[in-house]
Amino acid sequence: MRILKLLTHAVLRGFSPQISYKPNEEIDKLVNAFVEDVKNHFSFEEELMEKNHFFAYHIHREEHRKMLEEINRIKEVWDRKKDRSALRSFLKEVFVPWLLHHVTTMDTATANYIVSQMGLIFLK
Repeated sequence: MRILKLLTHAVLRGFSPQISYKPNEEIDKLVNAFVEDVKNHFSFEEELMEKNHFFAYHIHREEHRKMLEEINRIKEVWDRKKDRSALRSFLKEVFVPWLLHHVTTMDTATANYIVSQMGLIFLK
């Protein structure tokens, strides 16, 4: 979340609190960190789901795959054009709304299932 906040701030305001004197270079670093952070987070979640035999694993994983596809697409746009407007639109209109919905639906269901499985393990 920290990286998302820094990236959003840099794109919306044109700088970040840790700004160098080259804003696009700063955004380059933040975009790359954002992509890696999301990949790592999704991998962690998917490992937990697989380990706990989550019933909707394939559906949840597919949502991650689709979003990673979108993230990679906007990263390519950024890398080619340095288009802050496209990056801003993606974060504001696609990623953040998707993230809020994903957390309140899929992640919540996943967490509840895993916690219930842990409870069963503790009871054995």
